[in-house]
Amino acid sequence: MPASIELSPQDRQRFRDILNVLDLRQKDLVIEGSSYSLSWVSQMLSGARIDVDLDRLREMTEVLKARLDGGEREERVAKETAESAQAFLEGFLPGVTTRHSRPGMVMAPGDPDYVTRDFDEKLLATLDDFPSVAGVRGPVQSGKTSQLKMLESKALERGFETLWFDPDPSGLVSAGAMNWNEDASAAMVSELCAALQFAWKVPSPPVAITTPALLYQWLYGAMDTRNGRRRLLIIDDLGSLGPIAASRWLLALMLPVSRVRNELKLSVAFGMSFPYSRETPLLIEQSSHPMFAQLPGLSWLSARGAPRGSQHGAWLECLKDDGEVFQALGGQPYLTHAAVQDAQFRAAVQVWQANKTADSAKTLREHVCYKRHLRRIRHALVGPATPPDKCGDGIAAFSAPGKADGLSTRYLIDMFLVDQTGKYKAAIYCLMAEDLTAPTKAGAR
Repeated sequence: MPASIELSPQDRQRFRDILNVLDLRQKDLVIEGSSYSLSWVSQMLSGARIDVDLDRLREMTEVLKARLDGGEREERVAKETAESAQAFLEGFLPGVTTRHSRPGMVMAPGDPDYVTRDFDEKLLATLDDFPSVAGVRGPVQSGKTSQLKMLESKALERGFETLWFDPDPSGLVSAGAMNWNEDASAAMVSELCAALQFAWKVPSPPVAITTPALLYQWLYGAMDTRNGRRRLLIIDDLGSLGPIAASRWLLALMLPVSRVRNELKLSVAFGMSFPYSRETPLLIEQSSHPMFAQLPGLSWLSARGAPRGSQHGAWLECLKDDGEVFQALGGQPYLTHAAVQDAQFRAAVQVWQANKTADSAKTLREHVCYKRHLRRIRHALVGPATPPDKCGDGIAAFSAPGKADGLSTRYLIDMFLVDQTGKYKAAIYCLMAEDLTAPTKAGAR
């Protein structure tokens, strides 16, 4: 799914302040060719849009920064104000290595907060094995998109032509639709078809392309490989389509492409999270098909890969095995990054881990990073096609892992929610399990 971040109220107010300083209206940010709309800008600034698409935010930030840098504006903006605004805006732009990424943002190559993992070398080795089809599989907020961004960056350095595609149907298909999987898949197949035509000049298809099988047939017959260029298609995140549609993409697109990858001179890397479903065990098996590069699932963080930048000490504190933060968070990438960046959140985690009282739990639950990860967990356990008033078997299994059936237990283990003994992988998950089931018990759902 597209990388997104949750802006704080202070961030949104800062964007509004910069607009006021520059005497701009919201519609002035929507220029010709923008991927975002005026409605998107309005919702982002007001807070109506909680999760903000990172690529669109960066695109809008570039527009604001260009206005701020413009000569006609310099005379109207005090130097100190302009420098402060520029520093704020640059924190959202890609490729900035002197500033620390916010939790939930995609890590740029060379980012001072990038935690190395053994998986990095294994993924980069797929570039040497060109052409290949490789899957980056892992739990929610484990860094899959950052891994794929790293792969794209290294591929570009080596002269690859790359195409990044986010199969996120949320803006095109109603999540409550009965045929959500089919509609989502058809919409995204059509989007990818259009992207391939634009980026790689693949000739237009003679018929509408609405299924992964049709997309493969068209691509195999139409893509020009005579120029000898090495190409890399990156698809992130197939799991956002739901298990049924994701399975079709794997079997009808990824697998056939892997069989003719030498003819197409094409590598594919795909991200895959796994929403809770009875079909998920099969989907996990399909995503690691022998025809694909044999990569392990993406795991959590350890002190061995701690960044050696200015926050090295904070990273070590949060990743040492016997530390309160690691005991509470278990090295979960998003939450650990949040603990490193936010001293108040880190302190709340430490206090709760040392003394699990109602007050310490309440303080911890009030932090925005806790709430955001909770929403991600719920989305994975319930799925986008489940009505919001339903709890679902996934949440029931998560709330009582010791009573879950075999398939549910396997899912919870694979998604790093519980360990092999049925114990929560991160102690903080016991709080989240309570939060996910509390509304149902109270009759609110």
